Amino acid sequence: MRIIAISLVLVVGIIANIIVALSFKYRSVFIQHHPRLKKFYDYILLGIVFSVVAKLVFIPLDLDDMGLISIPTSQGVILNMAGNFLFMVGGVLFILGWMHILKTLTSKYDLIPIVEFEGSDDNYEEIPAGIYLCKVDKCYHAFLKLLKGRAGVIISRIPPDTLCKKFKLEKTPILWLTKVEGDKNIHPHRLEFLMHTLVDFMRRCKNPKVVMLDGIEYLILENGFTPVFKFLTALKDYAVMNNTIIVVPIKEEIFDTRELSILKREFGELKL
Repeated sequence: MRIIAISLVLVVGIIANIIVALSFKYRSVFIQHHPRLKKFYDYILLGIVFSVVAKLVFIPLDLDDMGLISIPTSQGVILNMAGNFLFMVGGVLFILGWMHILKTLTSKYDLIPIVEFEGSDDNYEEIPAGIYLCKVDKCYHAFLKLLKGRAGVIISRIPPDTLCKKFKLEKTPILWLTKVEGDKNIHPHRLEFLMHTLVDFMRRCKNPKVVMLDGIEYLILENGFTPVFKFLTALKDYAVMNNTIIVVPIKEEIFDTRELSILKREFGELKL
């Protein structure tokens, strides 16, 4: 029985140390793919470390209970207090980690539809809702015309401050497609989050709206063509139902013949 008890204690200790080692090993990989969850991972990792250390502190007490070793009462009290404290700290860190992930995964950008420029442009007034492909060099010119009398939002690889200064935008919200964490930034891997954000914007009101989705090549580079195409087709359906025109700038030369054919068959082209 003593051999079995000692073996169990050793196995638990080894497993705990393996978990800690693997957690540290894959930390950078996890954060690279999920940068917004860095704090969650670190909280959970620290919680595991404190729990493992607490378990190691309790090992002498377990062996004492089994009669394998003898620990003075005073030392036993100190070890028990230390172990409980470490477990408590680990528990708090676990709670903080889960609070962070819940906040991160349920939060969304509050995009309020606001008309930047009053009036309308006769050339674009009768364009039906949906997604339209557009040449990169003329897309922002078209978007600014569509922005007259419509609430708009821009998703772009260009930093928001640069776009605001260049096109003198004050009310139109701009989200930056980037792996850098920050306010109003969207990681390119978070297609579902981007979808949720844009759909929420489109549903805010029944008035005409326009979205500039600039950076589709970047999204394809990070996610692959098929996931991004599925994302666009779903977004198109929401746009049609919510009176929204979505402008998607593309460089035709970066797509192969099949991909370009699929895009043009599914989405219209904005006539300039």
